[in-house]
Amino acid sequence: MKNKKFNNKVKKTIYALLTTAAIGLNACNKNDSAISLERKFETNFQEEKILTISAGNYCESVGKKLSDYRLVGVGAMNGKFRFKIPAGTEVIVDYRVTIDGDAFFGTSGYEAGTALILKTPQNKLIQ
Repeated sequence: MKNKKFNNKVKKTIYALLTTAAIGLNACNKNDSAISLERKFETNFQEEKILTISAGNYCESVGKKLSDYRLVGVGAMNGKFRFKIPAGTEVIVDYRVTIDGDAFFGTSGYEAGTALILKTPQNKLIQ
């Protein structure tokens, strides 16, 4: 019984790592990698739902628990953040922007945040 629980945890951890690696490297295309994942993105996400507060503070403000959500890291450069938000995202929390550059090379920006996706039987990948 103990080994079965351990094996399930190991499987879930490996799946989470592979999923994160594939998404982070944009290896979701069947032609690019042995790992094939279908990834859907929000197409009309409201800017009002991109927040700088923490996930815990957001959950407290809406009366839910953090364990009710899947947390997915989102990051993009140069204004492409909105196109990287996973489908089903309720809100983006811990949103940060880093702008770097100088007069010679110009500027570039990196945006990062955490997508909170409400766990449902349809989207529950990792428990």
